[in-house]
Amino acid sequence: MFRKKPTKKRAEPMPKKQFYRICKSLRSHGVLVWIGDDADKICDAQDSEAFTLNGNTVVFRRNPSRSVVFEELIHLWQYANNRCDGTKVSRIKCEIEAKEKVLKYAKAYKLTKMDISITKEALQKDYIDLQNYYEGGA
Repeated sequence: MFRKKPTKKRAEPMPKKQFYRICKSLRSHGVLVWIGDDADKICDAQDSEAFTLNGNTVVFRRNPSRSVVFEELIHLWQYANNRCDGTKVSRIKCEIEAKEKVLKYAKAYKLTKMDISITKEALQKDYIDLQNYYEGGA
C-alpha cells in the first residue's frame, strides 16, 4: 500500500516520542520498520509518504504525519489478515478502507484539520481510481 505524497500541503508530523514508541512496538512484534535516508529515497521513488510492503515491512519517510502512521498500521493489519491479495483492485480497496478508518477515528488519533483534509483528498482520488478500474480505464 502506498500513501501518496501530497502535492502542496503537508500535515504536521506526529510527535517523535509517539512515533518512536509505535516503531518500537512494531519491531517487538517482528515488523521491519524502515526510516532514514534510504527510506526517504525509496519514498521519493514511489512518490509516497510511506508504504507497507507486506505484513512484516513498513517504510516511513522521516517525520510522518499522524494520518500516515495510522494508515500504515491499518495496512499492516490488512496484510496480516489476508485482506490484500496484491492485485490492483485489492490494493485500491485496501487504500479506501484504511483512509475511511483513519477518518472515522480522526478524533481518537488526534488528527489535525490538515491531516483530515489531505486524507479526504486522497480518499476521493482512490474512489476515482476504483471507478476507473471497474470501467476498464486503469
